[in-house]
Amino acid sequence: MDFDEVADQLYSLPPPEFTRARDTAFEQARAVPELALANRIKALRRPTQGAWLANLLVRRHQQETGALLDLGAELRAAQDALDGPELRALTAQRRAVVNAMARQARAAATEAGHPVGEAALSDLEEHLMAVLADPQRAAAFAGGRLTTLHGAAATAPAAAGSSPSPASSPSSRPLRSRVLGVPPDAGDKQAAARRQAAETQQEAKQARAAADAARRALDKATRERERVQRKVEDLRQRLEQARDLERTLAAAERTARAKVEETDRIARKAQGRARDAAAHQQHLADRAA
Repeated sequence: MDFDEVADQLYSLPPPEFTRARDTAFEQARAVPELALANRIKALRRPTQGAWLANLLVRRHQQETGALLDLGAELRAAQDALDGPELRALTAQRRAVVNAMARQARAAATEAGHPVGEAALSDLEEHLMAVLADPQRAAAFAGGRLTTLHGAAATAPAAAGSSPSPASSPSSRPLRSRVLGVPPDAGDKQAAARRQAAETQQEAKQARAAADAARRALDKATRERERVQRKVEDLRQRLEQARDLERTLAAAERTARAKVEETDRIARKAQGRARDAAAHQQHLADRAA
């Protein structure tokens, strides 16, 4: 009897069937006797409805699960690289992917003869969001043996050893490899090469982002300088026009003042002639009398 096979079979069952099947496997292992194996089987915890849904997704929709894990990795890389446009584009995909997988989980549960309610679906959606953000949650999810979706307990039972982490658990590695499309026998060198390639790609993204930011800053400064130059030229033209208008008004004022002075002179002469004429008329009237 192999622990991994037993655990995979148990965590593919609906929760109501889990306890009886586990106890049966425990009795079989104890009868062999394989006491260490029996104790490990007995220690397996019954999954919650939401955890069973997550395990069901991993088993029945491996391609979609792989897409979810890839999206989570890209989101984390974009966030680490502070790649704003890519992060916004990936974030827009996040809710659509999670909603689609929740619908697939509901349909799969119905096909398995164990429909679930809204509470379990809500728990699943919340956990899928956490899987996108947390690589440890993603590794545990990919293992397909979750017992709960909440808090630090949202991990899978170990397949070998005393307490290995979910990311390094032998039980989760084969299934996770199939989900992600990585050969199960990929060695440390390949993993190191992938990490190096990812780091190089991230550095290149950061360099491109910095160059793009510098170009945008230069373009903005150039546009601002051109705008200021246009405004200065416009003000210079307006000032020159105002000076021309001032000179024109000054000339018109001088012309008007000269005309006023000429008119006053003519008026004074006319008044003088009028007085002379009146005096002469008076003189003639006096002589005639």
